[in-house]
Amino acid sequence: MGFKCAAATRVALVFGVVSGAGVASAQDKGTFIEADKVKEVVADPKAAEKPQGWELGMELGANFSFGHSSNVVGNPDGSTIQVGGVLGASANYRNGQHEWRNGLAITHTQAMTPQIDQFVKTVDNAELRSMYLYSMESVPWLGPFARLRAQTQLLPGYSINAEDKTISVDGGPVQLLPSQEAFDLTKAFEPMALRQSAGAFARPVESKEFTTIITLGVGAQEILTRGGRIISDNADTPDVIEIVSLKDSTQVGAELEFDLKGEHNKFITWSLQANLLYPFVTETSIDTNLEGAELINVDFSGKLSVKLADWASLDYVLTARRVPLVVDAWQVQNGLLLTTSFKLL
Repeated sequence: MGFKCAAATRVALVFGVVSGAGVASAQDKGTFIEADKVKEVVADPKAAEKPQGWELGMELGANFSFGHSSNVVGNPDGSTIQVGGVLGASANYRNGQHEWRNGLAITHTQAMTPQIDQFVKTVDNAELRSMYLYSMESVPWLGPFARLRAQTQLLPGYSINAEDKTISVDGGPVQLLPSQEAFDLTKAFEPMALRQSAGAFARPVESKEFTTIITLGVGAQEILTRGGRIISDNADTPDVIEIVSLKDSTQVGAELEFDLKGEHNKFITWSLQANLLYPFVTETSIDTNLEGAELINVDFSGKLSVKLADWASLDYVLTARRVPLVVDAWQVQNGLLLTTSFKLL
């Protein structure tokens, strides 16, 4: 369909040039069609489909939900409030075979329930990506790439419980954590994961309906913790919550990433992204028995969006992350949100 439309457009443009020249020649005898004019129209149809220069975009969204229960069997009395925001920004530059893509994505949600009488963040993720691609002239969907990425959380993290708990920090003595009292875990922008990658990319399909980019190369990852802590509860001690300090780490290895996105129609859009880093070199002060495939870092994200209006959509968002040297378990967050969004650029 896309090829036929593009071909039809090129034919129409050529026909227009020829017809225009024909009319001119009828009015002015001895005037002929200039071949260069035809070449300008059809010389590089792909360049016509891909705008050159800068392309900027920014979108701001918000979501809110409220619920209240009173004397309902099985539910605590009180209000449940959830409020969140989403910010997406892009700055992409294209010049012939060169392409520079930059993106910022921020998602944050706070919730308050009858069990916890203060707002606690349930989703907090900020990611900045910058990627350079050079498309080979002979094979435009193939070429080298270089990418930088930073991922972190914006606000501090706490542990808050509805009941009194006993905790142990880094194997130290057991202490009481009273109900509704916040225990500091991480500071703002902590931990922070930095990633640098370089290698080859393939973009075999690129259209409005479906686009895929596959990258394969060498990647390096640095985890900067700044002394933050995580809950690493031990099932053998159910009466005590174990809290351990995070450690910095550096890894270098092979990286593979799949980036897919598409549009079913003007109302439904989707995106999937999966990144795997298999480390060959690991430097850390963490006392761990993990080795080989157990050290693989996996980052997966997906989004399905149904447009309800120009300013509203129903979104399902899923993120699943496994960073063994931070938490040797899957970190999964997902949610169904009614989001209002406004394009700023």
